[in-house]
Amino acid sequence: MQGNHSSTNFSKTSNKPLSARTRRPAGLFYYMGVAVLALLGACGGGGGGSSNLVSNNLSITNLADSSVAENVAYISSAPSVSGAIGPLTYTLGGTDSALFTVNASTGVVSMVARNFESPADAGLNNIYDYTLIATDANSNITSKAVAVTVTDAVEGPALAPAAQLANTCVSPTQNTAEKLGTATDEKAWVRSFVDERYLWYQDVPSVDASQYASAAAYFDVLKTPAKNSAGGDLDRFHWSLTKEEYDQYTNGISIDYGISWSRLANSRPRSYVVYDVEPQSPAGKAGIRRGDRLMKVDGIDFINGTDVTGINNGVFPQDQVQHTLELQRGTSTLAFTLQAGQYATSPVRDAKVINDNGTKVAYLYFDSFIAKSEDALITAFNDFKTQGAEELIIDMRYNGGGLLFISSQLAYMIAGPGASSGKIFNKQVFNDKRSSENYSYDFLPYALTASYYYDYTRPLPSLDLKRVTLLVGQGTASASEAVINSLKGIDIGVDLIGSTTYGKPYGFTPQGNCGRYYYAVEFKGENHKGFSAFDTGFVPSCSVKDDLNFQLGDVSEPRLAEALQYIKSRQCTTAPVASIKAMGSPEQLPDVVDPKRARAMMIPTKVYR
Repeated sequence: MQGNHSSTNFSKTSNKPLSARTRRPAGLFYYMGVAVLALLGACGGGGGGSSNLVSNNLSITNLADSSVAENVAYISSAPSVSGAIGPLTYTLGGTDSALFTVNASTGVVSMVARNFESPADAGLNNIYDYTLIATDANSNITSKAVAVTVTDAVEGPALAPAAQLANTCVSPTQNTAEKLGTATDEKAWVRSFVDERYLWYQDVPSVDASQYASAAAYFDVLKTPAKNSAGGDLDRFHWSLTKEEYDQYTNGISIDYGISWSRLANSRPRSYVVYDVEPQSPAGKAGIRRGDRLMKVDGIDFINGTDVTGINNGVFPQDQVQHTLELQRGTSTLAFTLQAGQYATSPVRDAKVINDNGTKVAYLYFDSFIAKSEDALITAFNDFKTQGAEELIIDMRYNGGGLLFISSQLAYMIAGPGASSGKIFNKQVFNDKRSSENYSYDFLPYALTASYYYDYTRPLPSLDLKRVTLLVGQGTASASEAVINSLKGIDIGVDLIGSTTYGKPYGFTPQGNCGRYYYAVEFKGENHKGFSAFDTGFVPSCSVKDDLNFQLGDVSEPRLAEALQYIKSRQCTTAPVASIKAMGSPEQLPDVVDPKRARAMMIPTKVYR
């Protein structure tokens, strides 16, 4: 932001101004095997030879063997390559290549921190070998073998168990197990919790806890600095929230207007457009709709006004007093008087069967894997089955995840017992300290009791489909992606319409201490085939923008329209299904999905038969 707008601080979510660290939803490095490459010799005869350009001088000139201390991540220099024709593509080979990851465009190689006392290399001698392979645009190839030696380091004193440090708080809650302590006590618990449970605990940097004002601020930096296969942060999912926020989310309760904003411009001329509205929220009951553009806030010009405080107070109220929003809908300007309030969210909002030229296509809008969605999903699938649905489209474009058992139930209701019986839905793989906790989820065929036992009186309905179509985008993450990955693992066809998903094959169990819940990645999730390498997301079968001019569930809405035609033709349209209007789409900006959805949760729960 520039000029006199530098203090403007907006969020597209409920009732809070945008913080400097919007939570966004997972990554995971790819495990790449040895690449077997063949050089094709050019041979000519008769009247001529190959017209291809061949470089005999392709060479990586700057990489060398190196060493790195234990508990420190390895990151190589960018390779210098001489003699290349056109752009280069990089892959890995070598004995320990599966333990490294490479950026295919830059050639930078990385490896998470290793423990000297527990070597993982093939020779178990703390020498990790890889070969960087560079291929130019004309298929010329060169390679460089590199050995990375992990050296021993003097380690500090052992950390006390987190359980021993728990509930010693700056502000203990009365009538609980909490007792009076200091910020140092809370930080000590956070450090031990991360060391015990974090998937990449070996990679956590050593930082001075006294430099951080709170346990939450200290927790924020206790994560791996490693990069994923696309060069982004490996861990994009490290966050915490207050107990009050945690209770509201897990119970499907919000206190705000119920509007999700697509922020096309935060500085003047500002532009906010509604991309989603909770039906039971104050905004939903008032009639605010997807596609409405914000014009005024309590009489203040939202687009060019300078009263930033007044705008923030009206758009993100910290109180429960009335405010007036003026919204443009088409050529009309509508005024809505709203008061932030508590309401129940609706994870399953639209479930219907569309008769598409004689084919019965079920459509389901589903935006959160919270506990109360179980009954709603069962009701929807029973209805689909009763109506004889032949195809299924699930709209999960804004579904950032949630409870893994709900994800498993949804996958079962899609595939049915024939395809899923005896198969792994999701295998949770923990850090090496917790390998005994590795746990495989089945495709769950029953509803669960409050104690997570099978409720044998409530078998789940299923459509027994061989293929399903999902509407997805950057807001599709974690437990949503577990559905995709699990179905691919049992050879159910999954057609994705929209844009690339977020990429989070990880999960965690929220851990509470001193009035706050902490989310640190604890496991990666593998499907029945052992695949979990979708840290950069699943790429759509057909790319379609999210057009805010159409209501979700409208058969003319571009993603749904494309899905319907793709089911029939098995081909993507060559031209856009609908034009993307000036008001744009959520994909145009990095922060457009409500953090309650973008937190990308995959929360495990042990299930009992």
